[in-house]
Amino acid sequence: MPSSGVAVATVQCPVEPCTFDVDGIRFGCAICIEVKFPELFIEAAGLGVQVMLLSSYSRKPMDGVLAQAHAAANTMWLSYSIPVDASVDYTGRMFGPDGRELARCRAGRNQTIVTPIDPGDPAWEIPLRRARPWRADARTGHIYAALRVDDPRSRDRTTP
Repeated sequence: MPSSGVAVATVQCPVEPCTFDVDGIRFGCAICIEVKFPELFIEAAGLGVQVMLLSSYSRKPMDGVLAQAHAAANTMWLSYSIPVDASVDYTGRMFGPDGRELARCRAGRNQTIVTPIDPGDPAWEIPLRRARPWRADARTGHIYAALRVDDPRSRDRTTP
């Protein structure tokens, strides 16, 4: 235990992305609580997942907001499906690779939404062909490596 009296735990996520390909599109699957683990979506994007299928029984709107954020942050389409009896406060939705909501189910109704997935569509130029590669490179640390300042005052984080 650290001297501050606060326990520190390291948690390793026991799950890994499940992926499959259909007609040249790579899909990933996630379920329920996995919406809370951004590392799964980052890893899936690194594996080339273009569409994430996320099924949840959550009645919490924040889980839907997280799903939308994962779509935007990882530049992937994301289908967020919820059973009818859990869709009172937040319904099933489809998000685009820029995080934009593309379709939404109505609360309390069994519905299927159909959304075209076309990575070649010019509408997705920025998120797919510019943002996605840039973010992948940024995660490696290469983007700003040449701009780093090497100054002793920056390394000393104890002096006020």
